[in-house]
Amino acid sequence: MAPPLHRRRAHEPPLALLVVILASVQLGMTMYIPSLPAIAVDFHVSAAVATLTLTVYLAFFALAQLVVGPLSDRFGRRPVVLSGVAAFVVASYACALAPSIEFLIAARAVQASGACCVIAIARAIVRDMYSREDSARALSVLGSAMGVTPAVGPILGGKLQVWFGWTASFYAMAGIATVGFVLAVILLGETRRHAPASLNLFTILRNYVGLVRVRAFMGFSLTMGLATATFQAFIAGAPLVLISLLGVPPDEFALYTLVWPIAFSIGNFVSSRLTLRLGMERLIVIGNLASVAAATVMVGLAIAGVFTVAAIIVPAFFLGLGNGLVSPNAMAGAVSERPDIAGAAAAMAGFFQMSLGAVLTIAVGLLHETTQLPWSLIIFATALCGLWVCVLLRPRGGRGT
Repeated sequence: MAPPLHRRRAHEPPLALLVVILASVQLGMTMYIPSLPAIAVDFHVSAAVATLTLTVYLAFFALAQLVVGPLSDRFGRRPVVLSGVAAFVVASYACALAPSIEFLIAARAVQASGACCVIAIARAIVRDMYSREDSARALSVLGSAMGVTPAVGPILGGKLQVWFGWTASFYAMAGIATVGFVLAVILLGETRRHAPASLNLFTILRNYVGLVRVRAFMGFSLTMGLATATFQAFIAGAPLVLISLLGVPPDEFALYTLVWPIAFSIGNFVSSRLTLRLGMERLIVIGNLASVAAATVMVGLAIAGVFTVAAIIVPAFFLGLGNGLVSPNAMAGAVSERPDIAGAAAAMAGFFQMSLGAVLTIAVGLLHETTQLPWSLIIFATALCGLWVCVLLRPRGGRGT
């Protein structure tokens, strides 16, 4: 049994609060996924254009982190998180009321910017509260719980699509995020330990350049980014392959895609138990190996002409498992390189994570698939790159506290 986590100060918020706040905005990424085909039909656009609602979300999520990270180092974690949840709520209503695909895409950009304030800064909050190794375990616990949200999101979104249409998902996002906002106002305290960082543009750029020049930081960040990109590639292509090509109903589609987040949660849970015993770096390697093996099977089945739901979902489970081992350890390593600017470090790592995901969704959106093979090859190539970066850069961050 793993030893208990020890927070730095007793008044700091419990992980349970972070889970609730994160879940309230994380739905923005996955809940509406079963509605992508319906959005394309409703606005009379192609599937590739409809997928831009996900691509733009990921792109703005990535870019906004570069701003919110330094803001949290300067003004504190609490005001940035509260502002982010509020922006997410407003943007969710705007998405539901969108009169055109262009307006929807723009509203998704604002929604992503709000969500990133919460998700990126939550990682800095964890680093504020825990030492390096304990932060990896805390992020594993957080990730294990957060794996439920991507699972529940498509299920709820699929049902709402069948019952009420695609706008219902965005109304639901707004309502749930409002609950998260109220809880954050009441319970979220300030966790920043270091003196306020400068908002001087030169200082911010110097900090970011300094982080990029740290070999361990880049190793952790790119490894995590490529692991997450496999998931983004999967979630971007799954509606086309499962709903459009295999004829799976939208609400049933959500049940099939449960396997990835469930596996991700299992991977995070295993990581929380093994980090102190095996070490962060070793678990990152094991996770990448599992992902490459699963992607290889996925491609092999596609080449063999096995085009069934099981041929997609079973490998996806092991991809999610590998992702769950990699992500919390890589993020903990990245934000531990410079604890004094943990917000900026979390933001830069998140930028690589989400920008790589955005590139993958663009690639998947451009595919004209009749089988799962092109999609599977993209997932395989991404997983292989993750393993290559992991081995090449050999991230071994310092044992800071």
